[in-house]
Amino acid sequence: MFDWLFEGHLSVYVLLAAAAALLIVLGARTRKRRWFTAAAGVVALAGLYCLLDFAVETDREQIQRKVKAMAAGLKAPANLDAVLENVSDRFHCPFADSKTALRDKAREQLKTWNITEVRISDLHCGEISRERKTAVAEFRAKVIGTFGALEAAPIFCTATFDYQPPQGWLLRELEVRGEGPLQGITVP
Repeated sequence: MFDWLFEGHLSVYVLLAAAAALLIVLGARTRKRRWFTAAAGVVALAGLYCLLDFAVETDREQIQRKVKAMAAGLKAPANLDAVLENVSDRFHCPFADSKTALRDKAREQLKTWNITEVRISDLHCGEISRERKTAVAEFRAKVIGTFGALEAAPIFCTATFDYQPPQGWLLRELEVRGEGPLQGITVP
């Protein structure tokens, strides 16, 4: 509900900086100390907002961190254990019906396509519900490897996460679709 308070949005910093600048200008024009004091208070609020951003990891930030950690685990040499620690035991998708099957499929794909890296971009979290213990994230991934004439395969992913205390958000489902030259292809 109040996640914006802990996520360090640039717009909040811009708003606080603009308010502080306005108060400083008012203080300089009127030569009244209260405007400078108010500006110092706004700067203190910006500091508190920054502190809250670093102190509290929101659900959205946790999901983003885990997606990036899974991608980092696929960097050569791949560390599938690091990837799978963020995957639910209830995992299933069209190309792997269990966490074990996912490990086997990932190992096979890493070797077949000589995958050396996965780069994540445009990562957006949609609906996040702790009550239903589910969340959805969408992102683009650029898979670096040897795909025939291509050195990279752009894909679009929709990931569904389960909330499982104490581990937090874990990947339960993954839908992968090809983009660009791979458009219309579901990447196994």
